[in-house]
Amino acid sequence: MCYSRGMNAPDISKNYPSKGRKIGPAWADVWDALTGAGRDWTDGVVLAETVAAKHPVSPDTLRNILHSAKRAGLLEIRHVAVTATAGRGSRLRTHYRIASLEVDDAES
Repeated sequence: MCYSRGMNAPDISKNYPSKGRKIGPAWADVWDALTGAGRDWTDGVVLAETVAAKHPVSPDTLRNILHSAKRAGLLEIRHVAVTATAGRGSRLRTHYRIASLEVDDAES
């Protein structure tokens, strides 16, 4: 399947998350950011915080939706080691991209 930037974000299950008054528009922005990134990996924490700042949803909610979208086969993940603050050493951060082999950026 080929996804184009600006297309409707797919649902994980029937009418979820797109039909939610708050979650639906936030999920659409998450999906648009991921399709806009093409085959590049996107940091899930940064993405969730950026989109949550524009919508009345928690970054945790958006990270949970990203995880559910991965389980549904919509997204691929990669774990990247990052240096943590406060002397906690390194941690893994999940990065996401659309699972399809093709992303059509012709509309970008």
